Amino acid sequence: MRPCLQLRSLPTAPRAGYVDRMKCLAGMVAVLLMSAAHSQAPAEADVKVAIGHVKNAWNDFTQCRRPSACNTYFETFGVAISFRDGSIAPFAHTQRLTATSRDCIKTAKAYLEQGDKSLAVQWVMAARIENTHVRDWLGNHPDAVLEALRHCCW
Repeated sequence: MRPCLQLRSLPTAPRAGYVDRMKCLAGMVAVLLMSAAHSQAPAEADVKVAIGHVKNAWNDFTQCRRPSACNTYFETFGVAISFRDGSIAPFAHTQRLTATSRDCIKTAKAYLEQGDKSLAVQWVMAARIENTHVRDWLGNHPDAVLEALRHCCW
């Protein structure tokens, strides 16, 4: 198959090769869209919100107040988290148990330093497990959470 970007590969007849040209164009558009999506950083406003949530958890030295929430396995809330690089968070059969919110942030930072961004985000979510609205927001903005962990609280 000839490369689609060479002018010599385009047929001279009006309808001949029309499908090939459209496939080539669709391929180029797909590559451009994928590269644009992967190069975008999280929105600055989202990072600020995530930093606020991480700081609140960092300053919370209390243990979990609702054992039923803190005994929940991460796989029930931290699944199918998709990152801007296209990776998706796998199942994590882990529980917060009696860890303080601060301990959760420390654990999240440790996982981030090891390169395990999915568990890093899930531990931040676990730090706010008692507030499902915040927990779900964190899960929907994983790249902002990672940026917040890189710039907060140390």
